[in-house]
This record gives sequence, structure tokens and C-alpha cells, in this order.
Amino acid sequence: MILAFEGLRGLAALLVALFHIGNLSGFLPLRHLYLCVDLFFVVSGWVIASNYWNRIQDWPQFRLFVVRRSGRLLPLLFFSTLAYIVMVNLMVLAKHASVVLGAPIRAEARAPLAMILPKLPELLGVFTLTHGMGLFHRLFLNAPSWSISTEFYTYLLFGLCCIHLGDRARTAACALLLLAGAATTIIGTVWFRHPRVFTGFMDVSFDLGFPRCVWSFFMGALAFRLGPRLTLPKVWIQAFALGGIGILLGFIERIPALAFLFPVLFTLLVFAISTDQGPVARFCRTRWMQVLGQRSYSIYLMHVPLNLLFIPVTNRLEGRGPGFALAEDAAFAVILVLISGLTFRYIEDPCRTRVKAWSGRRRAPALPLLGVPGTGNVGGVGNPQPD
Repeated sequence: MILAFEGLRGLAALLVALFHIGNLSGFLPLRHLYLCVDLFFVVSGWVIASNYWNRIQDWPQFRLFVVRRSGRLLPLLFFSTLAYIVMVNLMVLAKHASVVLGAPIRAEARAPLAMILPKLPELLGVFTLTHGMGLFHRLFLNAPSWSISTEFYTYLLFGLCCIHLGDRARTAACALLLLAGAATTIIGTVWFRHPRVFTGFMDVSFDLGFPRCVWSFFMGALAFRLGPRLTLPKVWIQAFALGGIGILLGFIERIPALAFLFPVLFTLLVFAISTDQGPVARFCRTRWMQVLGQRSYSIYLMHVPLNLLFIPVTNRLEGRGPGFALAEDAAFAVILVLISGLTFRYIEDPCRTRVKAWSGRRRAPALPLLGVPGTGNVGGVGNPQPD
């Protein structure tokens, strides 16, 4: 178990949640915290590779891998999607009640007042985890879950490589997939997305999210395979990676293409803390960082439903200064971590345990039940644990 990965994943999930509440957009470098999703993918690639590189050797093992990944991802994904639908409609009902009772309501808050019912294709997209695979023209429902979709199908790519290729060929395949994902993301972004219209060059999701995930995931997987051959001082790599991330965030507004360097720096950071040594690793191993890591998948998927409750607060605090915004962010973070603890305890952990037990009864597994926490899904993002 690499404890530093757990804490790093939790911090990344919380930063993405705070990015989506919107108060950090006034600080130019923090407008690009959406890039933390790529950190989820890199960690997920390392963790999945470290657990399954030599363990998926035939189709029964592949099916077991898919069942356990599904049992890890789907229960909370379905619950958070339902929570989003319920919260949106509760807000609509509250607006209707305010209008009927004659309570003061801001003009911009009056629309829309129609109930939101998801369309059948949207529900099928979520249930089949295809809503982030370029089949739809927009994000919908619990929007950040697009990364869970792309990560699931990246798992399948990895599993197929393990079945059909030997060790050296598998390593070469990871490199080729990495290059293909990077080329598709970069070319597609530069040609079809304008960095001034969207948040930035790497701000792709429903359209180019899959190659973006493939790029960063297989960077993490390749770093796991090649990392032991490097005898570099990891403390200095930690400093270099963090310094590079800070510098790029400072200049990314002027040079949007710098976003393409983040998967590389994230991979260096993950490699540098993979031994649980060094100042960054020690920070990620602290108690509260481990709590965030344990709840990272819930933090990632539950922050949008919770954010719906904070929209009226955000509107009222708009223009009142950074102090009020920071206070709101702090309250949001505390409540989100508490809610995530409940969803982890009553949804994530029990469902994962039951699926593991069920799959173990179906077949005496060639895959040992390793209790090693991983990423994703952060998977995306959140990045859930491998088993």
C-alpha cells in the first residue's frame, strides 16, 4: 500500500470540488484546477498496473477484473446521479414555493422552473458508462462522472493488453497507447477547441475525454514499469515536479498550451512519492490526508449534488470580497468531507465488499484479493481502489 498515493488522490479530489464551486476563479492560477483530473488518471494507471500487470492472463481473470472494477465504480455513480436528479428537482420545487408564497427571489434565479427528468439516452449513457466516450454532444446529469466513464474503458484496454501481449510487448503497447492518446488530445484540442472559449487546452471531457484519460493512465502504467530502473533522487524530483506545476499554473493564462505538460509533471510527482519517502509523501501520509484519500471517490462524485445547495449562498455572497468566498469554500469542504464519509461507509465500502465476495464464490480467483488502495476513477477521480 502506497499511502502517499491515497493522500494525493484525496487532495486532488477536494481541489476539483472547490474548483467547481467557482469561488477560486478569481485567482488566475486556480482557474485550471480541472487539471487535477489528469492526476487521478496517472495515479490510477500506476496503481492498476502495479496490481494487475501479471495477474490478468486469461478471459476468466479478465472477467473477474471487470466485475470488480464495476462493483467499485457503479454503485456510487448510480447513487450520486440519483442524488443530483433529486437535488435539482428539490431546488425547482423550492423556487415554485417561493413564487407561490410571494417570497423575494432574484430574477436570475427564477429560471428554469421546469422539473428536470433525464432522457432515456442519458440514463443509458450513465448505466453503460458511455456518457464520457464522445457519444453525446454535452455533459449531463452529474457532469464530473464523465471521467469515470473514460477510466472504465481505459481499464478494458489495459486488461486486453495483459491478455494478448507478453511483458515486453505490453510495455510497448502502453507507450503506443500513451502516444496515441496524447496526439489525439492535442490535435483535437488545438483544431476543434478554442482555449479562450473553454477553460484551457486540456479542458476536454465528453468529446476528447477518452484519449485524455488514455494518455495520462498509460503514462502512470509505464512509469510503474520503467520507474524501478531509474535511480534518481526522488526528493529532488518531488521539488522539481511541484515547482514545475506551480510555474506552469502561473503562466498558463498567457500560454494555454502549457496545459499539455501537466500529465508529464504529474507522472514525475507520482513516481517521486511512490516509495512513501520525502516531504511531499510525508505530507500525503498524514492522518487527515489519508481520510481525504479514503473518501476521494465520494468527494469527487458527491460534490456537484452538494454544490446545488450552495448556489443560493454563492449568489448572495457574490461581490462581497474574498473573505466571504473563502469562508463558503471552507464550509463546503467540511460538509462535503462529512457527507463523503457517509457515502463511503454505507455505499462504497459495502458494495465493493459484496461484489468481491460474490465474485470469489463464482470462481476460485486466480487474482488474489489484495487490499491495496489505488486511484480511478479519481478517478476518477476520481480513482477508486483496485479491488
